[in-house]
Amino acid sequence: MNNRNAAFLTATSIIKRTYQVLSSEGFQLQSEITAIIPYLMLWLRNNAPLELFLASGPLRFPLPTTGSGNEELPYSHDLAQSLELLEDIRLRLSSRTLSRVSELLSTLQLPTLLQAEYAALLDYALDYPAQAASGPNRSYLVPAELLEFITQVYPVHEGDSVYNPYAGTCQLAGFLPATVQYYGQEPLRLEQALGTLRLAAHGLLHAFITPQDPLRQWPSHRRWDMILVPRPMFRTDRIEGLSGSSVTQAFDIALVQQIMQSLAPAGQAIIAVPASFLWHSIREHRLLRESLVTSDVLEAVIEFPAGLLHNTTASFALLLLNRNQRPQSRVLLLDAEEYTKRQGRQAVLDVPGLLQAFRQPSSEAALYVAPEELAAQYFELSARRYLTPQEPVGKQARLIQVVSQLPTRSERVLPPEGRLIRIRDLRSDNFEFTLTTDLVPVEELGRRQLVPLTQTALLVALQGGSLKPTWYVHQPEQVVYLPPYIKPLHLHSDAVDLAYLISELNSEFVRKQVKAFNTGAVMPSIRKDDLLGLILRLPPLDEQQEIVAHAREQVLQIKEKEKDAVQATQQVKEEAYAQFASLKHALGTPLQELASGLRRLERVIERYNMAGQLLALDSLMHPADAVTTVRHTIEAMKQARDYIYETVHRDEAELNVRSYALESIDLLDFLDRLVKRKQATDQCFTLALLDLASVAGNEETFFGLIKFYVQANESLLNRLFDNILDNSARHGFANTRAEQNSVQIWVQGSFGDKLTIAIHNNGAPLPAGWEVDRLFIRGAKAGATGRSGIGGYEVKEIVDYFNGSITVQPSNLNGYTVAYVITLPVAASELQTPDPISSDDVPSSLD
Repeated sequence: MNNRNAAFLTATSIIKRTYQVLSSEGFQLQSEITAIIPYLMLWLRNNAPLELFLASGPLRFPLPTTGSGNEELPYSHDLAQSLELLEDIRLRLSSRTLSRVSELLSTLQLPTLLQAEYAALLDYALDYPAQAASGPNRSYLVPAELLEFITQVYPVHEGDSVYNPYAGTCQLAGFLPATVQYYGQEPLRLEQALGTLRLAAHGLLHAFITPQDPLRQWPSHRRWDMILVPRPMFRTDRIEGLSGSSVTQAFDIALVQQIMQSLAPAGQAIIAVPASFLWHSIREHRLLRESLVTSDVLEAVIEFPAGLLHNTTASFALLLLNRNQRPQSRVLLLDAEEYTKRQGRQAVLDVPGLLQAFRQPSSEAALYVAPEELAAQYFELSARRYLTPQEPVGKQARLIQVVSQLPTRSERVLPPEGRLIRIRDLRSDNFEFTLTTDLVPVEELGRRQLVPLTQTALLVALQGGSLKPTWYVHQPEQVVYLPPYIKPLHLHSDAVDLAYLISELNSEFVRKQVKAFNTGAVMPSIRKDDLLGLILRLPPLDEQQEIVAHAREQVLQIKEKEKDAVQATQQVKEEAYAQFASLKHALGTPLQELASGLRRLERVIERYNMAGQLLALDSLMHPADAVTTVRHTIEAMKQARDYIYETVHRDEAELNVRSYALESIDLLDFLDRLVKRKQATDQCFTLALLDLASVAGNEETFFGLIKFYVQANESLLNRLFDNILDNSARHGFANTRAEQNSVQIWVQGSFGDKLTIAIHNNGAPLPAGWEVDRLFIRGAKAGATGRSGIGGYEVKEIVDYFNGSITVQPSNLNGYTVAYVITLPVAASELQTPDPISSDDVPSSLD
């Protein structure tokens, strides 16, 4: 990207921010207030100081110049009137909003820009509200590509006189030579004022736009070299008294007729009209199309798809009138759909491709049609209508040959409620196409024209762009009602198989014909005569039935494959979920410890800071806790971090205990470190470790004096006790206060071959009838507080791997309810004290 393009993008982003400022103040993008942006840009372009904009009174100083300071703006009288209107808008803004917008725009340094650069920025500022608006738009925007195409189809030369009725904000200005004699009219006063700013920015020296309604104040005194109407006017009103006549005319008819009368002898015109103009069946539209064709003034019709214009989905067409052409017998009809591409919801025009198709028609979308052929089709001007096959060939027939129309008569006097079939009730399936009376809902009928149906029929939709053929099976003594846009047909079963006809009406072959016959600028629809004239591929009846049977078999095979694919996908999803649940479960406790450790450290830092004391690693975490220091909390967090790192980098889909190497571990030392780690982080319970010396009443415990070794793995031991303590917290202490919750770990050694550890909690007791073995089944959840059902399963897997055993039972300790009892084989023992204490001194809950 070169520097100039980068500077332009930066400038447009600043302009966009000014509109965002207005939006943040509560103004809609399509409100009159947004006109303040291009207005301020004009004043800043001419070095007006910011202090002027912030004044509470109206601005009064000489008209600005275009930038060089030498030449005056064109038609200063019109510009003066426009500035008065825009100045009134400026005075409505608060000083705060005006200040924010003005300061942003001042960063553009507009006086230093070349005229073309300033004009490009003003174009962006004028068009941005219509481009960004998402709601109903006061005036939709014509894309720059379409304007480029319009001004290149019939090139505008210097000195030509160009008339632009309904000019809007004069978007054409950037595509016209500076010396063109341009005259625009726009009935909306604000758009006319903004259009004047655009003409001035582009330096059109012989251009002006007046606040007038063209069809009311048409410049009939002059003939024009070029008349351009790039914006289709989607108006349904009628115009009275044109050219001194008292007869009313449809708006689009009046506009086209006035343009035809106002062209110079060699004049040319490009008129954007709603797509419905090409096929409207009203007599005055047909007569005008006939006049365009027979007078040799209509050179071409270019039809555009929906989505090309900003903020409207309506389709439109360009009429190309050329009095300078030689008399011809044919009209060029061009469908521009293949020369547009989608960018999100917006369609973008391929200008070079479309120009080539117009100048050298060679594609299937462009064809010359003779007047005789146009007359046979009521002078309809849509190219798609003439691209369809005209007569059946070979094994083909028209729809009217295999069905007949049912006699229908709409009724205005209706019961209060009844069964009404709507388009949404029709089918779009080649095999599930039946609709029965009982499937039609009963609803209020209201005041509308509806057709009663009292027999079985083939139903097709005349609106929506898809026929949706449906076989309606009527039930005796029932009445259903149809809107006029659903057509009931009687099937000739001796000529066509029902299932075959349904599939043929849904086929691409018929869809293309339906698209070609579609009318309506917004809602696609097909006429009844065009429907009955649709061409079908129609082999003999027995071949039709074979085709249907074969298609049904193929569909069943596809559905079976889809079913297998769905099952395989579901299995993969279940496996992936199980793997995710396992990892989530494994990381849950260490993540909680990290979070709780951080919370405790934050509180400690605040407490020491408020007291003006020095915080050191050996500082106590809490005055009431004479043991746990900052160092202990950090070590606990480091261990949680290391555990997370190891778990993630083992790349295990789920716990595989046999991938962990066994080693000889001093279990008492491990438990001592485990308890300190838990004490160093916030828990919903207090945790204590007791041994035989505590039971015997000795002042000193055996920790550090006696070593009990087991064949285990420290990572698995952490996972084992984390799961048990997490279960205590989630199930036992789900509805209790933290200061009342307690967990005690008791250790008993036999000094023989076994070591017993019991983890007691004083939370909720085991549920009545609870089967302990269910706790150790993968996926078995512990009631409403259960999660993935993995924790208990992992505990059993780890204990089994250590050749131990585990059970869960009621606790016999005073005030305690539940005990997890684990027995592990002792690998070795080193006794540094004399006689061991008898196991009779151990609480019975360890038995």
